[in-house]
Amino acid sequence: MRETWWIADGARSLLDAAGLVSVAACMTVAEDGTRLSSDRQSAAVRVEAGSPLLVKWRRPRPGRRWRTFLRASRERREAQVSLHLLALGIHTPAPLAVAERRSGGRLVGAVLVRPYLAGAETASTWLQSGAGQEASLDLARSLARWHDAGFRHGDCYPKNVLVDLATREAVPIGAPYGRVTSPGARLDRPRARDLAQWAVGVGS
Repeated sequence: MRETWWIADGARSLLDAAGLVSVAACMTVAEDGTRLSSDRQSAAVRVEAGSPLLVKWRRPRPGRRWRTFLRASRERREAQVSLHLLALGIHTPAPLAVAERRSGGRLVGAVLVRPYLAGAETASTWLQSGAGQEASLDLARSLARWHDAGFRHGDCYPKNVLVDLATREAVPIGAPYGRVTSPGARLDRPRARDLAQWAVGVGS
């Protein structure tokens, strides 16, 4: 087994204090946190560690691990997308750490640690709570700003967008397949796909 970590400057002491010192330890700590979402292979958990952290972990099922051979985990791709977003001036929680544990080049487990964005909820929850047409327009304007800056989300459903309730600004999350292209107001296929995904999510 081989474990590889990428850690942001100044984040090591925070990780150590929270007990996030290995992929297995991250998953153990997450068991005592507040689970926000999960499926058979992964979970997103709020962990109280002085300041709250969002810990996302993934454990591919043994029969699917061959698909991960020498490929970056979704968690590492999402961290890379987050850095691109920040470089574009698009608000998103900055990655504190990413870790991958591999056996023979195949992914056994991966973790992404970011600050938990307090005072925010998913766009799907916010819209379902009756936020209103003006709120929906605010989110549409945020999406337009992302697209004009050159960002394409790739999985642009409301569940993968947070709303900062203080500013009503949309914050992209859950975008391991996001990409950055040249800025501008043109409509290309990835932008059209984002808009279609958003419309389906809002309408469901």
